[in-house]
Amino acid sequence: MFLSRARSRRREFPRDLTSVRAARDFTSATLAEWGLADRDDDARLCVSELATNALLHGDPTGREFSVRLEADTDWLRIAVRDTGAGRPAPRAFGPDGDGGRGLALIAELADAYGFTEHTVGKTVWLAFKVGAPRGAAGVCEAEPVSEPMGEPAWERRLSDAWASAERSGAEEFVATVEKLVAELPPGSAIGLFERAAALDATGRGGLAAPLFRQALDLGLTGERRRRAVIALAGTLRDAGRAAESVELLTEELAAGSDELDDVVRAFLALALLEADRGREAVSVALGALAPHLPLYQRSLGNYARLLSPGS
Repeated sequence: MFLSRARSRRREFPRDLTSVRAARDFTSATLAEWGLADRDDDARLCVSELATNALLHGDPTGREFSVRLEADTDWLRIAVRDTGAGRPAPRAFGPDGDGGRGLALIAELADAYGFTEHTVGKTVWLAFKVGAPRGAAGVCEAEPVSEPMGEPAWERRLSDAWASAERSGAEEFVATVEKLVAELPPGSAIGLFERAAALDATGRGGLAAPLFRQALDLGLTGERRRRAVIALAGTLRDAGRAAESVELLTEELAAGSDELDDVVRAFLALALLEADRGREAVSVALGALAPHLPLYQRSLGNYARLLSPGS
């Protein structure tokens, strides 16, 4: 969902009341470092509303939420991801009410906004035009990324196809995805990715790999870009090219951070194991697991470091 090769920063926050202020402060510090303090007031207000919504609506209780900022020469984009279900919508609010302000406020302050539904949870994002005065937001207008968010119905039909994949069978599922992709512009990176993902999911990784590469070469962005890297690394590992898989995933971890970091680490651990680097594989796996445990986080984190190369 984010532009590649842009400045980006992400942080996870626990679901407690102190996190709303922490998310605001994280936003302000990042914008100051990037020289974008002119949008600080608006950004802080928007992040405060979205963080509050994440605290109230995340499910189950105890899950973290994340705030990610990204900027390039044209856009500053902020996204808050939580585990809550549902489709956010603006609501009217009065001077005496504390609730209902979230998207209504964002619509007033931001230049664009929207949301993305995930298998678990959702991401609400907003964008400010760099150097531009405050403008009226438009859902999926002045869109700073190349995802088909302007076609939410298309995305929903794609999600429905994936949800019914097991019932429909491999051939019918792939055919359905091909029909959906045919609605996109020729040479669409997203179309190539979705074709590859369907083939990969139905056991045809050899056919999927070149399509993943083409999508990446065409500038696939955001979550789909990272999923393509992960899937491509998996096909390389399955083809006996574990060293290439390790190299690809190691570079991916260094390229940026988002909610898929631990997925990248899990596939890296598998690739390391296939490459006869079992000690490193355990180190990576423990390092990914430790932050999510209710107890012994520090101990397992220390074990992970002791098992890493050079320790």
